[in-house]
Amino acid sequence: MGTKTKLVIFDVEGVLLRGGYLLFEAAKKLSYFRFSEILGLGILYQSRILSPVKTVKWVFRLLRGFQMGELIDIYRKTPLSPGAKETVQSVKAAGLKVALVSSGLPESIVNDLKERLGADYGYGVVPEVHRGRLTGRVGGLVMEKDGKKATLREICKLEKISPLECAVVGDDPSNLPLFTTCGLRIAYNADPDVRARADISVSGSLTQVVPIMLDKTRAYSQPHPQRRDFARYLIHCLGFTVPFISILAGNILAALLILGCSAIYFFSENLRLRGLRLPLFTDLTLHITREGETYRLVAAPLYFAAGIFLTLVLFPTPISYAAITVLTLGDSTADLFGKLFGRSHYPFNKAKSIEGTLCGFSASFGGALLFTTPMVAVVGALIGMITETLPLPIDDNLSVPLSTALGLLIVLLIPIV
Repeated sequence: MGTKTKLVIFDVEGVLLRGGYLLFEAAKKLSYFRFSEILGLGILYQSRILSPVKTVKWVFRLLRGFQMGELIDIYRKTPLSPGAKETVQSVKAAGLKVALVSSGLPESIVNDLKERLGADYGYGVVPEVHRGRLTGRVGGLVMEKDGKKATLREICKLEKISPLECAVVGDDPSNLPLFTTCGLRIAYNADPDVRARADISVSGSLTQVVPIMLDKTRAYSQPHPQRRDFARYLIHCLGFTVPFISILAGNILAALLILGCSAIYFFSENLRLRGLRLPLFTDLTLHITREGETYRLVAAPLYFAAGIFLTLVLFPTPISYAAITVLTLGDSTADLFGKLFGRSHYPFNKAKSIEGTLCGFSASFGGALLFTTPMVAVVGALIGMITETLPLPIDDNLSVPLSTALGLLIVLLIPIV
């Protein structure tokens, strides 16, 4: 049994509060183009190009002039996540301290939620307000470099405990600094890179984390695939048609088709998040979206399209075709079959399994054989699946095809002695 947990840190949005990020909810009241700017910042944040601190600062600049009272009203209309209140009460009843930490919510709102739930600490951003309106400037401890980690140090100092005696429950990359420090890391309805670094991954009712914190179970459990996961798998595999479209119609037309679909998808997501819908695109998004994703921009299809597009235009054939095959067939197969049959998880990425990797390698190799030699297909499948297992800060939809194509290019350029 590991170190006993004495304090639990909960992320707020997406964990304790159900729904979209509060600042994005506020942005829905802005103009279409201003809202699109904020969605673009969300994509850069999810792809780890922008840090949480820089993203929040940019968003607050775009919200300059927004009424603070209206922001509070949006918070009050946002429901709690299933089991949120019961979870905090159970943790408190067991003698543990509870801290709420948000890198996007105003500290006044976090403290209000702290009082509602009976938590001990509340930390958030501190926006500057003039005559009841946001000025666009924001500060606070969590807005410093590694702000959440600085917050953890402050709480540990007050409680006279070690970070190893703390547990963290988070869902997005803003919590990764805590995941590298706390003794117990729990992913809740989380992004893939958060699940990769977690000790436990759960979805559904938040009450599932209580026995984990009380040391009754620490075994990693991968969420079982649902109907939407199979739908995503099929759509992912449809990307395998791109090499054939390119062969028949040319790379340029295939690339333009990808760009066009991406633009329409981004437009449909913009409409969906504003309460409108674009027939077919919006329906399809809702059908394949995982729990917890419907309240924010679903960026995975955009990364998927970008990975295929960049591979197609940056690398020669048949390298590009083989790399696209590794992404569309191998990556998706590894993920799905890993959830179905995965038992042996990697110590450096518990969201991935050896069983999933082997299935992904087989699918990658078989598909790549249609475009290249067996030796190149083996090397491409191997590079792609190694990349897929690593907890990289870049989305798999980008890292897998680009690393595979680059690796194959280097291998083919090496003169055979």
